[in-house]
Amino acid sequence: MSMPPNGVRNWKFADNPVVTFLALFLTYVALACLGLQWSTIFGAASPVWPASGVAVAGLLLGGLRLWPAIFLGRLAAGWLAGSQLPLWVELALALANTVAVVVPLLLVRRRGGIDCTLPDLPELLRYFVWGGLAGALVAATLGTAIMASVTGYPFAIMVQVFSNWVVAYFVGAILIGPLVLSWSRPAPRLSALGWLHFATVMLVTTAFACLFLLPPDQAFLRTWHVFPVLVWAALAFELRGASLAVTILATLAVWATDHGLGPMTALAYTGGPQVSLVQQFIAVTAVTILVLAVVANERRAKNALAEQGRLLRQAEEVARARAEELQVLLDAVPAAIWVARDSACTQITGNRFAAELLQLPDVTDNMSKSSDDNPAVAHFKVLDSTGHELAPSELPVQRAARGELVRDFEERIAFANGTLRDLLGNATPLYAPDGTLRGAVAAFIDITERKAAQSREHLLSREVDHRAKNIMAVIQAIVQLTEASDIIAFRKAISGRIGSLARTHTLLAQNRWDGAELRDLIEEELSPYIPRQGAQAERVTINGPKVRLRPLTAQSIALIVHELITNALKHGALSVSGGSVAVSWQAGTPGPDQRLTLQWRESGGPPVSPPTTPGFGLALIETTARDQLYGTITQTWEPEGLTAAFTVPVGDLFRQN
Repeated sequence: MSMPPNGVRNWKFADNPVVTFLALFLTYVALACLGLQWSTIFGAASPVWPASGVAVAGLLLGGLRLWPAIFLGRLAAGWLAGSQLPLWVELALALANTVAVVVPLLLVRRRGGIDCTLPDLPELLRYFVWGGLAGALVAATLGTAIMASVTGYPFAIMVQVFSNWVVAYFVGAILIGPLVLSWSRPAPRLSALGWLHFATVMLVTTAFACLFLLPPDQAFLRTWHVFPVLVWAALAFELRGASLAVTILATLAVWATDHGLGPMTALAYTGGPQVSLVQQFIAVTAVTILVLAVVANERRAKNALAEQGRLLRQAEEVARARAEELQVLLDAVPAAIWVARDSACTQITGNRFAAELLQLPDVTDNMSKSSDDNPAVAHFKVLDSTGHELAPSELPVQRAARGELVRDFEERIAFANGTLRDLLGNATPLYAPDGTLRGAVAAFIDITERKAAQSREHLLSREVDHRAKNIMAVIQAIVQLTEASDIIAFRKAISGRIGSLARTHTLLAQNRWDGAELRDLIEEELSPYIPRQGAQAERVTINGPKVRLRPLTAQSIALIVHELITNALKHGALSVSGGSVAVSWQAGTPGPDQRLTLQWRESGGPPVSPPTTPGFGLALIETTARDQLYGTITQTWEPEGLTAAFTVPVGDLFRQN
């Protein structure tokens, strides 16, 4: 913080320039009058000049615009002290004191100014050099020249005056200036114990400083015995404590020496003022203690900064570990996570699942459709549950980024390659600490399989209902068409047919109602009567290509095969031990009119002839072939046995292999 060009920084009366001016003026007058008590030449050339410190601090804090307070304060102090010098000399001395403060501060301003808080050693040394030493040289040079022109004293005396003037100004600047600057800013927060500690240090400092009040022959302690206490103040309370402790010591030391007390009186050189000697002691002590205080504060700040850096690095490591854990979690969760970094949603990032869901090659790609000409998301569209394409502003993340809470939103991603993905999720706004919207986050799960399962479930329920109705209709027809002389014959007649349907249902269930192989169907119908292994199994031969039947087709063919088997067992080739049956089929040329021909040929059985009256079995076979399979059937009764051949269109009755 360099010198403020306007106003007062950290000054109690900064808001009122008049009060600020008067405060500086009155303080300067009081300290100047105090210094003039030790004047050596007609009300001037004092070896003690505390007013220089308040002048430098006042202009640093309040700005150079307050320089008239210094000029007028020096004039008023000379008048109040009863100076016998001519008015023009008083004016010249007032101007010299003003120039001694203003010129160094103007020069240092061009070099960056002086930080009024004196936070480190470079700033403190800058203050010592420009605020103290440079001002002291200017004031001593101008003042000595003025007094030499008035008094005409010899050169040797004026050299002594010059040296006293330099020391007095420098001591006042380094003693009072840091005191004012350090106490002008807000006091640090101290506990009750801290303030008790501070008061104890100041009391001990005062007690040691009172040793200067003893007569010279009773001064059993020397000046260096006060240094441990001053070091204590500097280390414990930094510049505030050090400047106040040194000021207490300086005040008592100057007063005691002026009254012939203390160790300085015994050390005073012959013919020299005792106050000048104590001023040198104060200068060395003040520079040492103030430098120690600032260095200790600087070291403490560096240690605190290092500790903060360590804690920051530790926090960064923890944050990095948490971020890695969060990233692993986001990549592992089976949900698409999108985060909008700004309320306009021009940049949207997602986790690995989101990138895979949107078919993006890189997880770092921008996934926002609000970004103009974003090629990464040009290969898909977003639809709502009704199939309407959503504009970028209608998307859930964009809606949440405007402050809307989106819940249970269902959308469909339609890709250019024809694939579809159904999503369900929520979107929530993100707010900055000041309450403004800063983006949004959304989480969606892929419900494509669930939607497909729901569709299959609905279709299956309809299919079950349809099949149940069909099978009940078939059973009803079997019951209605079956003729028998009594209930026992009736039950026997229909039980085989219903058993055939049951076996077909079992076969279809084993194939998840996806259909049945024709060979498996025929073998299943023969299994209750002809073993699949052994000599009896050779009585039936089955030959034909692999043909897969749809469920309804399988039920119809099963009924036909069952009737043929029943007839062969009662009247045909399977009714005698030497008879046999050959079942074969073949498919026609593939095409819209493709047909399948199935042939049942019996041989080795008793002679057969066409029935004089068609029975239920024959009627069932012909009705099933015509009405359910949309085909035709022919039955030939040859001496070798029955030959039945029926031809049906492939169409929707068969599954293509």
